Amino acid sequence: MKSPPDGLNRGEDTLIHKDFGYGEEVFGRQEAMKNKLITDAFSYDKLSKHNFLSNPLRIDTDTSITTGGKKYDVQFNDNLNSCIISSSLSEKFKSDTITITHKKFSLNKLYFGKAKSNGNSARISSSYYFSYKDKVYLLLWIAPDAGNSTIIDYKGILINLTNKDSALELVFPYYQNSNTTYCINDFDADGILDYAYFNPRFREVKLYHIVDNNLVLDNRYYLTLYNYVNIYFAIDKSKSRWFYNY
Repeated sequence: MKSPPDGLNRGEDTLIHKDFGYGEEVFGRQEAMKNKLITDAFSYDKLSKHNFLSNPLRIDTDTSITTGGKKYDVQFNDNLNSCIISSSLSEKFKSDTITITHKKFSLNKLYFGKAKSNGNSARISSSYYFSYKDKVYLLLWIAPDAGNSTIIDYKGILINLTNKDSALELVFPYYQNSNTTYCINDFDADGILDYAYFNPRFREVKLYHIVDNNLVLDNRYYLTLYNYVNIYFAIDKSKSRWFYNY
C-alpha cells in the first residue's frame, strides 16, 4: 500500500481501492487532500459503472491456469526477467525472454523496441489473469529494472490463453504509469474488450477497442483532465465526451 501524499488527512472511514493513473492506492472514502475529496479526483473506476472482467487476480507466485480443458503453468524466474507460460514443463528459463507455448519473445524488444537501452533492461513488474466472456487472459506489465523515479513507465502485454496457439494477443504501443487491470474493461458495454489509455503527461484519456489483436481508437469518446491537487487530476466535463454522466 502506498503512503498518503503530502497534505492528505487520514480518516477512520471505509477503505477503498483506486487507480488514479499511478497504480493501485488505498484510501479512506472521505479522505481529503488539501480540503479536496480524493473521490473527486480522476480514477479509472470513473470510466465505467460496472467491471465486466471476471475474477481479476494478481499473480505474485508461480501458478496454474486452466481454460478450455487445457492447463497452463505460469512461472517466473527470481530476477523477473524471464517468464514461461506453457502446458509443458520441459521449457527452461532464459534471460530476457517470455516463452509462450514454445514461442519466445524478448522483454527488452517488447519494452524498448531493441535489445537494450543505455545498458538498462526490462523486467516483469506485475502479472494478472482474468476472464472476459468466454476468454481467459493473462496481463503482464514490464518496466525498466533500474531507475530513481517513483513514477515508472510501464508497457502492457495481453495474452489470450483461450487462443489455441496462445500467441501474444496484444502489446500496448504506449507507456503508462499504472500497472494494474483497471485500464481494461468493456467500458462502453458493447461486448468488446476495451483499453483506456491514460498517461498523466498528456492529461487526456483515450478509448481503444481491442479487435483482432489490434487497438482501434474510438474518437467519439475522450476525457480531458486538469490538475486537481498534488499529482492527481480531475475531469474537465466541458471538454470531455463519454458514454454516461460520470
